[in-house]
Amino acid sequence: MRTWRSIVASAFLVVAVAIAAVAYQEAPMFERLVADGKLPPVEERLPENPRVLAPLDSIGRYGGTAHTYTNSQFWLWSGEIVGFDWLLTIDANYDWGIPNILESYEFNEDATAVTLHLRKGLKYSDGVEFTTEDFLFNWEYVYQNTDLFAEIPYFMVVNGEPLVMTAVDDYTLLIEFAAPNALFLNLLSGAGATQTWQWWYGLFMPAHYCKQFHPAFVGQDAVDAAAEAAGLASWVDYFWTNVGGYFGIQDKPYTEMSPVLTPYVCVERTPERAVWERNPYYWKVDTEGNQLPYIDRVILHFVESTDVIDGKIISGEVDAEWILASLDSLPVYIDNQDIGGYEVRLYDTPAMGALSLNLTHPDPAIREIFNDLRFRQALSLALNRDELNEATALGLATPRSMCVPRGSPYYVEGGDTAYIEYDPTEAERLLDEMGLDQKDADGFRLRSDGERLRLTIEAAEVDAGLELIREYWRDVGIDVDVKAQTQDLLNERVAANLIDIMPVAVEFNIEPAFSMLPQFYVPLTYTWPGLWANQWSLYNITNGAQGEQQPPEKIQQLIDWYNEIMTAQTVEDRIEPAQNIMASHRDNLWQIGTLGGAPVPVIVKNDLMNVPETALMTWDLNRMLPYDPCTWYFLGRAAILEPWPGRFE
Repeated sequence: MRTWRSIVASAFLVVAVAIAAVAYQEAPMFERLVADGKLPPVEERLPENPRVLAPLDSIGRYGGTAHTYTNSQFWLWSGEIVGFDWLLTIDANYDWGIPNILESYEFNEDATAVTLHLRKGLKYSDGVEFTTEDFLFNWEYVYQNTDLFAEIPYFMVVNGEPLVMTAVDDYTLLIEFAAPNALFLNLLSGAGATQTWQWWYGLFMPAHYCKQFHPAFVGQDAVDAAAEAAGLASWVDYFWTNVGGYFGIQDKPYTEMSPVLTPYVCVERTPERAVWERNPYYWKVDTEGNQLPYIDRVILHFVESTDVIDGKIISGEVDAEWILASLDSLPVYIDNQDIGGYEVRLYDTPAMGALSLNLTHPDPAIREIFNDLRFRQALSLALNRDELNEATALGLATPRSMCVPRGSPYYVEGGDTAYIEYDPTEAERLLDEMGLDQKDADGFRLRSDGERLRLTIEAAEVDAGLELIREYWRDVGIDVDVKAQTQDLLNERVAANLIDIMPVAVEFNIEPAFSMLPQFYVPLTYTWPGLWANQWSLYNITNGAQGEQQPPEKIQQLIDWYNEIMTAQTVEDRIEPAQNIMASHRDNLWQIGTLGGAPVPVIVKNDLMNVPETALMTWDLNRMLPYDPCTWYFLGRAAILEPWPGRFE
């Protein structure tokens, strides 16, 4: 078993990829701009020590536009090849703690401090250097501004004391903690170690850009007036509207997008599509000195449904798709591979499905019912998971209750098999026993106040699986409906504690994500996916300032065990509290697991190279992050010679 010290050491034991002493090369798109003096030469755009990547199979070639599709205007992760970049990263062997944006780092002996070393000369997409000021601005003026964040993020507080951040120089940052904080390595190796935005915690922001929207630098009157002129409710909305949309989520032209460190920048965002184009200052090269990425442009098209996406896949209009390539369409994908000119690959995943009941429901009668363990047991026993498996996963999944995967050091015996047998007779007995034995003329169970027990499952899309679940629960006398919502509205309703039940894809199951944010298992968020413990989470993260009540003892135990994980000084010390959390979920069915282990279909166009044949697909690893999408390339597509109109004018 690895201690945190051995994990840190492993980052420096990874054999560095050497680059030959050759001149750096750049994409043809930028050659004329350099000749015209509109861009510096490539060697001036790269840091002194760029990160060097060895492509999976072969050195690539520049060119082409990648097309992919999504049915959500908000969740743009189908366009993930535009890239997340973390301070530290994970490789294809799933080793983590590997320097990425950072050139190197070191913890002191007792993990009460970590020193981060930035790559000298690394630049944002607008050509401004990335320095320690970007961390200090984020820490001092964003996280500690109570208008922007009501509470300092939990991962920046140890033993009740906020961390201390000091810039040793422009490229060296010292972060000190009130107590040992080995868990900070998990943060540095995860999605929390990226650029802060409105919906996502990070560790840095482009200070030079963000200051123009912050009252500490331009004055309160100026930002209030700007917000009013823009028709926004407050300076906070004005700030986030301008600095928080760097993934292209907001409808803003390129010139108004926040600068990024990612391989692509958003150059167009309309109701029909989002367009990304290569970042001229991207700080990675291949082993022959070619500046990455290889692909010139990425277009993410917005459509109304996954059915449309399936049609685009089989007609050959999709270059890469993984999130919205559905398993139940696998036979169709396979049958049309030759016509569409693509290949279907199947990746493994530790993720699984579950159903979240709102245990802090605003209706006291429903809350009482949901919090009766017998009700949750009954709902679980009423699910015919074998039929669900055949209907939604081609029989390739495994019935599961909610637990980390087998093989995890945190797995507990029986954690993934609790109440997964199909036994509607026992389900009805449990419902009768808890007092839901009275029914109306239609055969539906009545609440204690004589009203029919009516429940709604809300989801971004109603599929065959949810329709089956509705019928399973109706068969045991519970009047359940299913309702599709837009993702935006669903997010709002979760945060407002207005939903009865919703399906969730349970991730954050493996390290480094689990210890950092086990939000499916511990009340750590009241926004998506925190429906199950909404008000308890709100109470927890606001130290009692919000939320309805002190969490009950068994919920508080989950929080206390997670605090033990956060303060553990070794990996071994995390095992017992993590197993306690898993045992609590096994014994209490805080959420109802459905299926896990189903393979993830990945659609790859025949001319798209360097994409692995098999891999592990999970948000815990930011899905494609370990496989370096910036090294993917098209075999025969011509290089784009001119950048997006107006981009460099």
